[in-house]
Amino acid sequence: MNLDINKVFQQAIFQHQKGELKKAEHLYRSILKVQKFHKATNRNLAILLLSKSKFSDSEIFLRRSIELEPDYSVNYYNLG
Repeated sequence: MNLDINKVFQQAIFQHQKGELKKAEHLYRSILKVQKFHKATNRNLAILLLSKSKFSDSEIFLRRSIELEPDYSVNYYNLG
C-alpha cells in the first residue's frame, strides 16, 4: 500500500476537527505505522487521546513529540 502521508494527515485533521475522533485516530495511527516519527501526527494523536481521557496512551505520543521537537513548549504543557 502506497500511503500519501500529507493527504491522509489532512483527512485526519478534518475528521478531528469535525469531532470524528475514532476516524481521526485511525488515520493518525495509519500514518505512524508508515512514518513513526511524523512530528505533527504524534502531537495531534496525543491531543486527541487526551480529549478521550486516555492519559497513559497520550503520554507515549507526547513524549515522542518532545523527543522530536524539544523546543516546542506546548508539548511540555500538554504532558503536565
